[in-house]
Amino acid sequence: MASSWTWWKGSTMQPGALDDFILRRMLADVGMPDESALEVEAAWAVFKQFARVPLKTESDLLMIEWLMVGIWERQADGRGARVGERFHFSMIRQGQEEGDEEYIQTGCVFEYEPDETLSGFGKNIFYWEENEREPTLDDFFAQIEATGVIAALKERTPIIRRIRCDPTG
Repeated sequence: MASSWTWWKGSTMQPGALDDFILRRMLADVGMPDESALEVEAAWAVFKQFARVPLKTESDLLMIEWLMVGIWERQADGRGARVGERFHFSMIRQGQEEGDEEYIQTGCVFEYEPDETLSGFGKNIFYWEENEREPTLDDFFAQIEATGVIAALKERTPIIRRIRCDPTG
């Protein structure tokens, strides 16, 4: 897949705000103009480049997470009932802009019908902070890829595909 989102590389571009504009542009530039077009393997390649884009933040954290999540439905009496589960995979960049008390999380979220293979990946959350020397960012990404989760997901069709940009409390 050819990359046309090198517009920021080597430029004198000022760091951007932590919102979904840059990520959405990078995804669109490689053929994923909206959430319905998201594919996990291509989105992962974009996310690895997005992680290198300078942003105006006091903190910069990457979170890669996968786990089984419950599907809940509201019952007639108002209570929720668990009616199933899905395999959740997310790649998130989290930052806090100067003076803000909230963090902003931007990234891609996918959910899949569970099966024995996906259930076998268990629950994992990997973090990498901007100021970390070990592992390097490349080593961090290699650790994720070595688990096999992305390779397993690329053969499946997600039930949910979402570009996320949400504040956290």
